[in-house]
Amino acid sequence: MMRRLPADRPRPDRMRKQHRLAATTVIILAGIFAILAGFYFFFVSSIGVAHTRGTACYFSLLFTKNDGMPSGAFIGAFGPAAGRIGMVSIPDSMGIWDPHTKQLRTMPEWYRRGGHALVFDAVSHTFRMPLHYKIVVTEKNLSEIVDLMGGVRAFVDVDLAPSITNIRPFPPGVYLLDGARAVRYINAVQGENVSRERMYRLEDIVINLFTVLAQEETMRSIFSSVPFKFALSLRVRGNIRPVDYNAFAKAATNFSADSLIVETMSGEEADTMLTPVLGGRHAVKTAKDIITRVKKPRGMESPMRSDVKLSVHNATEIDGLADRIKIRMNYRGFQANEYGNFGARSRRTFVLVRNGELPKGFLVAEAARTALICARTDRRLLVDASLVLGDDYYEIAKIIAK
Repeated sequence: MMRRLPADRPRPDRMRKQHRLAATTVIILAGIFAILAGFYFFFVSSIGVAHTRGTACYFSLLFTKNDGMPSGAFIGAFGPAAGRIGMVSIPDSMGIWDPHTKQLRTMPEWYRRGGHALVFDAVSHTFRMPLHYKIVVTEKNLSEIVDLMGGVRAFVDVDLAPSITNIRPFPPGVYLLDGARAVRYINAVQGENVSRERMYRLEDIVINLFTVLAQEETMRSIFSSVPFKFALSLRVRGNIRPVDYNAFAKAATNFSADSLIVETMSGEEADTMLTPVLGGRHAVKTAKDIITRVKKPRGMESPMRSDVKLSVHNATEIDGLADRIKIRMNYRGFQANEYGNFGARSRRTFVLVRNGELPKGFLVAEAARTALICARTDRRLLVDASLVLGDDYYEIAKIIAK
């Protein structure tokens, strides 16, 4: 005699159908998720989304020694629609806040406690800026990137080979450095405020690499080529995907003289650590100002000549040249109040950007009819740029003729 199943108990065949239906549903959902994840990975970029919406994406660049120890960082915003980048430099001795413990420690200290991830969290929390991209560049990577771009110009006024006795020190001037010398330039710091001065040198290298992109269309084309993007991807670590490289390279074709500005995080000396000014409120305001700037269309809020504080230096053998050109630059709209001798002779005229505001340097270079622009950051000076008059300065012939 056959036993009947209770009325409330499902039959085995019905249970098998339900299991198959559940398994099929899970497989379909997993497939849909995999397709969406693959589509996002290969086709969707935060840079592209920001370009479409006219907003900005946020990033942090962490520069480290070859053993991973942080030596400085930038936090910044990129407005791809306007082709503008704004960054704030952070020395390794600057105190930043951990989002969980609210403690103030330097980047090397956070790195020892939780690696690069904790450093990025502290930087993001200190500036109240969520990060789309977190990028790590070692000294070796930076050297290779410089070589990949054909070298970098830098104003050298220190001995880059102090331990090599058969190499004479460079006289002060603008030189094209390979990757190894660029890293040596960053680390060739002595005296007080080593951390801040080293960060200034790192700013110089970053700004000077960008200057090449802003000035040379050929370099922008190379930068957006597939081989270059692939080579660059091998030299940085972070959450950057191929679609992000493509979106950034596309936006890089619009880089121009007013595309980059670099500020620095202000701090006060406190034992071995710099303490953020106003409890970090100044850092947050600086970040907000940069975000506002990069989202504005090109041409808006570009500096005028009257905004540029300028010093003029004579690197020729013509007596009184700096004083005469200072007067002429005032007539042309600049605030040229300082002048003097350069201390060394130069065949070429060049402009030194002193406070990270590259657009102001381009204005001076345009008025002086020179294409040689180089960052030599020193925010202790009360000028935005320095014009160094070389033997090729275009007004010398007129002055001599008089």
